[in-house]
Formats: sequence, C-alpha cells, structure tokens
Amino acid sequence: MKRVTAIGGVFFKSKDPKKITEWYQKHLGLDTNPYGANLN
Repeated sequence: MKRVTAIGGVFFKSKDPKKITEWYQKHLGLDTNPYGANLN
C-alpha cells in the first residue's frame, strides 16, 4: 500500500485564470489543468 508523504501547496487567486495559466507555462514551464499543475 502506498502512503502519503506530504500534503501542501501554494494557492493563488486570480481574476483571469487563463492569463495566470499562460504565465505558469511561460515562466515556470508548468502544464496546468482546471485542477492544478501536472507535474509528471
């Protein structure tokens, strides 16, 4: 059985979710979806 090793994160609220999603991709290289970042 797998165990949880950590829970946490940083959460940002944005009036323009599409724009912040683009910022994450451009500056951090993160692919995101409506539920958060895909870190795979």
